[in-house]
Amino acid sequence: MTRFILAAVAVLLVWGLSLGLDLPLLVPIGVTGLVVLVLVGLHLLDRLREARRARALEAALAAQPVEAVRPDQVEELVRVRAEMAATVKTLGRRRLYRLPWFAIIGPPGAGKSTALRESGLTFPGVEASTGPLRGMGGTRNCDWWITNEGVILDTAGRWTSENEDRDEWLGFLDLLAAQRPKRPIDGLLVALPVDALVADEAAIEALAARLRDRVDEVQGRLKLGLPVYLLVTKCDLVAGFVETFGDLSKEDRGQMWGFTEPLAARGPARDRLQARFDELLAALDHRAGKRMGDERSVEARARIFAFPEEMASVREPLAQLVARLFAENIYAETPRLRGVYFTSGTQEGRSIDRVMHALADAMGMPHAAPAAAAPTPKSYFLRDLFTKVVFADVGLARWSEGEVRRQGRQQLVAAAAVLTLALGVAGLPLVAWRANASYLDETAAVVDEAGHVSDGDGPADPAQLASLGARARELRRFEEEGPPLSMRMGLYPEEVHPAFERLYLDTLRRAVVAPILDADADALGAFAARARGLGDAYRPAPREVVETFGALEMHLLLTGPPEPNEPALDEVLEDELTERLVARWAAMRGADRDARRAMEPHARYFVAALRDDPRLRLPRRIAEVEAAQSVLRDVEDVELATQVILGRIADEHGMPDATLPRLLGREVVSVRNDARVPAGFTRAAWQAHAQRMIEEDAALLFARPWVLGRPPVDARTVEAQVRMLRGHYLERYRDAWLAFVDGIEVVEVPATVRADQLLELTSGTPLLVQLVRGVADNVDLVGAAPAPPSQIAQRAQRAARLRLQRALNRVIPSEGAQTLAASATEGAARVISDDEAADRTAQARALRDRFAGFTSLAEAPANGSSPAVEYTEALDFYRVALVTPASASPAQRREEARALAVRIVEARPEPWRAPVRAILMPPLSE
Repeated sequence: MTRFILAAVAVLLVWGLSLGLDLPLLVPIGVTGLVVLVLVGLHLLDRLREARRARALEAALAAQPVEAVRPDQVEELVRVRAEMAATVKTLGRRRLYRLPWFAIIGPPGAGKSTALRESGLTFPGVEASTGPLRGMGGTRNCDWWITNEGVILDTAGRWTSENEDRDEWLGFLDLLAAQRPKRPIDGLLVALPVDALVADEAAIEALAARLRDRVDEVQGRLKLGLPVYLLVTKCDLVAGFVETFGDLSKEDRGQMWGFTEPLAARGPARDRLQARFDELLAALDHRAGKRMGDERSVEARARIFAFPEEMASVREPLAQLVARLFAENIYAETPRLRGVYFTSGTQEGRSIDRVMHALADAMGMPHAAPAAAAPTPKSYFLRDLFTKVVFADVGLARWSEGEVRRQGRQQLVAAAAVLTLALGVAGLPLVAWRANASYLDETAAVVDEAGHVSDGDGPADPAQLASLGARARELRRFEEEGPPLSMRMGLYPEEVHPAFERLYLDTLRRAVVAPILDADADALGAFAARARGLGDAYRPAPREVVETFGALEMHLLLTGPPEPNEPALDEVLEDELTERLVARWAAMRGADRDARRAMEPHARYFVAALRDDPRLRLPRRIAEVEAAQSVLRDVEDVELATQVILGRIADEHGMPDATLPRLLGREVVSVRNDARVPAGFTRAAWQAHAQRMIEEDAALLFARPWVLGRPPVDARTVEAQVRMLRGHYLERYRDAWLAFVDGIEVVEVPATVRADQLLELTSGTPLLVQLVRGVADNVDLVGAAPAPPSQIAQRAQRAARLRLQRALNRVIPSEGAQTLAASATEGAARVISDDEAADRTAQARALRDRFAGFTSLAEAPANGSSPAVEYTEALDFYRVALVTPASASPAQRREEARALAVRIVEARPEPWRAPVRAILMPPLSE
């Protein structure tokens, strides 16, 4: 890696010098080509060295001459050499060298060879019956397990417990270090038979000490810090092991049983082992319970039941051994515990049955006979351990701290040489200077454009601001992430960003925000003047209230000095203010969607800067603000909220007002009514929007008293205002429909066209029936639950909750604000108390009952017709008499109809007689 870094630095320096000094292009190209050739040559040289080392390693493995062995070992030596040659031929000499190499150590009888033989690994070039390649040359104490995935050096058990042939083994480690200098071995496996953990503490401590000495010996000799894999073998000796896992298939037996520590694991190895061992026992309990339900043999179930406790008895001895084996050592490299794994290569020997023997002793019963040996020995939990853990961990071996320091010194020398070379080259600073000079020239040109941004009538067009905005955002990115490398070298002028940003913001303030605020302030003044001119007779329209309230809020947020109770900008207010600013700009410019999209980043940039820099606020038009606030304050809060809701339903949701033609579904000549019921006072709007707006938008409006120059309010006040608004809204709802009914007028026509009028009133669905039903549908709100909100409405509801909570946070404790916001924004669909539900039902029923004297015209008694139908039939008889001379006298039919109409009118309660009379009697005039 160092050579590539040096090569890259050299190439960069040459190119920098060439660009800075305007050298011919062939110079850096030629140097780059030369560097590439050198790198290729070094790579080929490395390959040759690797091949030579592979041959040397192979020769060292077979170095012992035939004459040096006893006559009875000659045949075995010849066979081993033949197997080695076959293995090398199968894998390839170079691949054998590149494979990961691991060593496995452990006391005699630990089951190392059995575990490797039964692991399911493939050993190319070796017959299955012969096993590993026996040690040759200086490695008689080591067997070679050469697989397709890696090489495992199986050391003799006596090397762990005794010092016999220790010098030969250390010589072999030196050979590995010489012939595999980059990675002598990749890890160390420590095999520990489970029966070794049955010994007393002193024996376990001694065994751990011997294992630690061997591990330290390997790490110190190879100058490595190795991952250590602790294999607890012969787990079949734990009573109940075979019964617990005997039902597993061959594929399942190949799984790993144990745990692998994360690479970043910290803390004492003993604590980590105990924690993971407890997790293992918990899973084992679950497994044992499941197996007991499947096992028929009572004796086997008893062993399965006791098996988790048998394994638990291993926990503390294993923890003691791990604590000693992986203890910190400030004088040598501390081995890293990579994992602990429990395995069984075959089933031999007598099982360890501590728990069952202890229970038998406690109950005074004889010890149960040991379980019979498994009919067919099987291997457990070996295959994946090697293929998915050990061989997959290539690259975890690292140089020891002493070796790292030595290499660090070498790298320091190389870095010093590179630094010396870099300091002697002035090309890169020159390139950076030129890049910065060019960038400053471009920025100066953009600054000149700022002076030409229109500040005439109306706000500026986004096309005029495009260059300014792009450069301001680019400079901000340079400020946050740093400028390009070509502009660094300490030459980047950092003072450009704040100066240019100030110019950009001042331009936005002058050419965009100021014209909008001036126009809005003029509109606020005109609104207040109209109100003063009309006096008590002035009633602002819903749309006017919405526009005035929004203009006031935006003006207060963008101007100064702010009043103490006005909020600071937060993310929610920033989003609202940006949207409103863009909307006002688009309205003044008559802009389309693309233009709005182009203006949005400029508005957002300004609003974001406004939060951190109050100097950007414009002077407040105090007279106009106070005049508009005074007018809106004269309107009751509930009436103001009602107007806002009506305006939003009409403008944002596009719902039409209720008129006579819409109610009847057609235009009619005989009936007139100039009254219009606002869209918000229809059943459709009540269900779709109004109920939810009363809870959400009104609560938000009440939580922003600062817009009207009022002091803050508390949570109870807001809740009370919302309840009052509901009642007020329904009162206005009632009054609007009363006015509509009062405005219904049936036209009196001359006798010559009376029959045509009667035909229009009676043909098809009777007009009176349609009219009464249309009114009845809209005034009957009992059970009119709000419609399920759409996805857009749901997002708006969540945003409203957040806005309301933040608004309330400024005036009441945060916990109360959160509760109130959630309650308000869940709208009419939220869970309410029984009393509140009853109150709401009573309000809706009162509205419906108020119109009962009118709507009952379309209600038919049992086995009868409604008054409206009877009246229509009488009108039809009268019409027929008018157009059919042979029928009864028209005057008689008219009098009969008049008499019926009078009875119907008299049956109405007050105050419904007059409006019903105005509807029923005109067609029957003389």
